[in-house]
Amino acid sequence: MFSYREQIYIVPTGISIRTYTAIQPTEFWCSGFHLGIDWQTNARHGYVVQEIRTVNHAARSCADPASGWPSMPVPLPRQDVIWEAWSIDRLGRCSPSGVTPLSTSSRPVNDNYWHAVLPHTIGGWVVQGSVYWVARLPESAHFRAGGAGQSGILGLSTTVNPGPLGPLYMRRYLEFTWECCNPTDTNIPGSSDVGPSSLPLGEHLPIPRR
Repeated sequence: MFSYREQIYIVPTGISIRTYTAIQPTEFWCSGFHLGIDWQTNARHGYVVQEIRTVNHAARSCADPASGWPSMPVPLPRQDVIWEAWSIDRLGRCSPSGVTPLSTSSRPVNDNYWHAVLPHTIGGWVVQGSVYWVARLPESAHFRAGGAGQSGILGLSTTVNPGPLGPLYMRRYLEFTWECCNPTDTNIPGSSDVGPSSLPLGEHLPIPRR
């Protein structure tokens, strides 16, 4: 089960930052999850910056050796804080952008929320994103390609706190829980038809990106 929502803030700058859902929130087999968006803004010559706070907690393993399924390691509870940046040019184009194997849209995808397939686990995942606009990235934060390690298709990210970033334009919140203890489970009702035969463990849904 998941809950996803966005809170948009009106600020005196006149700048607007919104998202377009390029890949609808989708639950896959067991604990797999995917959501893809692209950024839309009337701002030019600067950066959309998102602070991501993540709690990823696979609460416990429920593997049964008699089932014949492999026992999956249970990730330790953790909280990550990273900062991500996208460049906006004079025409309002956002980069970087890309496509994913699960994309159902011709639009570019700027940001993905992914979660791994973890059979025989019960757990939950919480992600909170805070979105800002800056004309220049703080040099002291050392934004660079791969700076946060797990930031997917992003070009610029960091684990160094950049300090105050100005007014908050948007807050994004995702909460996702799963229970995958039945060896006959293949899909979650109402989700995509991707199942274990076409989605090898971890191939398209890597260990949580955030």
